[in-house]
Amino acid sequence: NLIEKNGLGFYSFNAGIYVSGDDNLVEGNIVENNENRNIWARGVNNTIENNNISTGRFGIASLSSSIIVGNIIKNHWASYGVGIELSGFGGNNHLENNILINNSVGVDIFASNSNTFVENKFYLNNIGIKAGSYGHTSNNIITKNEFENNNYYAISVYLSSFNNSIWDNSLYDNDIYDENRIS
Repeated sequence: NLIEKNGLGFYSFNAGIYVSGDDNLVEGNIVENNENRNIWARGVNNTIENNNISTGRFGIASLSSSIIVGNIIKNHWASYGVGIELSGFGGNNHLENNILINNSVGVDIFASNSNTFVENKFYLNNIGIKAGSYGHTSNNIITKNEFENNNYYAISVYLSSFNNSIWDNSLYDNDIYDENRIS
């Protein structure tokens, strides 16, 4: 499916694909140029895989217990633009084999979202992964990610984020790298 140019005007519920229930599969779509969120999964236990997502405020916005695998997510540069936003009060998310290119933030884990596993590739983003910027996050595993040519931080972990495991990541030619942000 090609899903594009939805959501005229900036209303928070505008999305190319909007899923409000639980246990859904969103797979194999080209989703681009939607006003706010390209894919918005508001329920829990949703699987979002093998989509090509570009240009909008958020690539994928998800609440809790999601599996997000094999997506190409690029060009989310609007105000607070994010490739993958995890914003629910829960956790147990699994993000693997996604490619995030040219986003303001690649993955943002915030608003009490914990127990997230992250293993992806990040290129040309401002920040690769940001954890704990808008609420407490904990017990996240950030491993085997590739960070290349990101403008600021490859990995940014705030004081409100605790008990995280960060290891075996590849960082190359980021403007500020091999350093975690603590603020």
